[in-house]
Amino acid sequence: MRAEAAHGTRGRYAKGCRCESCRIAYRLYTRHYRTVDRRRNAVHGRRATYIRGCRCEACTIANKLYMRVYMRNYLRRQPNSITSTQSTGE
Repeated sequence: MRAEAAHGTRGRYAKGCRCESCRIAYRLYTRHYRTVDRRRNAVHGRRATYIRGCRCEACTIANKLYMRVYMRNYLRRQPNSITSTQSTGE
């Protein structure tokens, strides 16, 4: 049987503890994890890099272009709700 993780650790937070010391430990770990290596080896100018957290200009533009095309295609697939309710008389 495994021993319980001590309070003030990320492991204890993962097990469900939300005391102040465990929340601080998790916050510090998360902050560190987000900054280490994730952006250093990133290929900029891609939506995937934007999704992973990069907000440089090239990645932001790539995401905007993707979303523009996505929404255009999405709206083409949707029936026009105003005209469909008017034609049925509801």
